[in-house]
Amino acid sequence: MQRGVSDVLKDWEGRFDNILEDVLSFDVPSGAGSPCKCGKQEATVRCRDCFQARLECTDCLSTSHRYSPFHWIDVWNGDFLEKQDMSFLDFVLFLGHDGEACPFIRGSMHPLTYTVTHTNGIHRVRVHECWCPRRRDTVSQLLRAGLFPATLERPESAFTFDLLRQWDLHFLSSKKSAYDYFEALRRLTDNSGTRTVKVYLNLLHSVTCQG
Repeated sequence: MQRGVSDVLKDWEGRFDNILEDVLSFDVPSGAGSPCKCGKQEATVRCRDCFQARLECTDCLSTSHRYSPFHWIDVWNGDFLEKQDMSFLDFVLFLGHDGEACPFIRGSMHPLTYTVTHTNGIHRVRVHECWCPRRRDTVSQLLRAGLFPATLERPESAFTFDLLRQWDLHFLSSKKSAYDYFEALRRLTDNSGTRTVKVYLNLLHSVTCQG
């Protein structure tokens, strides 16, 4: 005999308190502020997008995420974990050298802060271009890194190729509007309503054009 939904839920009823405790334990991890595995600093940050990510120090997380610049991180503030993007760690995304810093970068050269829209939200990312003598222009460097600039002249915002592919699938399968898609991205960035998430009209227009 096929069991109904209520019968299946009854099996779980006795575990509800334990399930709640297990789910909440993820938000308050053990070992916050203890030494990082490297032994150099305290473990105060972890990645929200890496599966079963442990708390580690800021240096270790920055190093391990050289190729994952659009992951969100949790930062232990002494009482609870706060959601931040990689810019909180002064992370810099380098263009033109497969994630490595260009050897022609000098101390007087400062990275630009871009607004980068990815499938998991809208990020502020510090970006350093390649400065080799025969370097490509900014737009070409961004495209070769998988970033589609919102403008051709002095771009300061871009979309990841992953985002554009996902938007194309959403549009083709559900005819979702660009506004609704961006509203979901805004909520993925911050769904608490305590932070202002800027959604620029030119970004919205660019995503619509790519669809």
